Amino acid sequence: MENDKNTNIKRNEIKDLRVKRTLENINNAFNELIFETDFEKITVKSLCEKAKINKKTFYTYYSSLDDLLLEYQEKTSSEYIEQISKYRIPEDFDKITREFFLFSEKYGEAYEKITSNEKYLYIRQRMINNVMSVTWEKSGICEKIGKYRYNLLIAFVQSTTLSMYKQWITDGKKISLEEIISLTSELLIDGMKKFLS
Repeated sequence: MENDKNTNIKRNEIKDLRVKRTLENINNAFNELIFETDFEKITVKSLCEKAKINKKTFYTYYSSLDDLLLEYQEKTSSEYIEQISKYRIPEDFDKITREFFLFSEKYGEAYEKITSNEKYLYIRQRMINNVMSVTWEKSGICEKIGKYRYNLLIAFVQSTTLSMYKQWITDGKKISLEEIISLTSELLIDGMKKFLS
């Protein structure tokens, strides 16, 4: 009886490892394809070929490529939110800016493309909205400065951060990571101080 129980546990562990490996293969293939081509041109067939799985396996875990994309957005947003959850806005905005650039570097070329390519605006905006709803909305700034001034502040922060990041990517990262973090933080913090005073 004990032997059967141990055998079942080992089978479940093997199955879990296979599932984990399959999902990793799917996600790695998706990241590669996002970098290589536009999302609209990715097919389940091309993803399965790259992941070395069959379509049936893909459909075991996802009903469509849109589901995979949604999972990518939610996972990425959640990880970033977790990284910045200990910081307060606006007091720790330099640290939040640093985390954005470090996080972006960690996620690599597919994330760079999603963040800097205009074709991915709808994907990027959903990720931004996820982050903003959890971070800025909890800050209480909206109540202090009013809805319309708050909307302007958010537009300034989003557009400045993304513009700096996109230009850095476009220029081939010719200045160091530390320098782009410092420059972006200085511009944002100086602008926010004047706006909030």
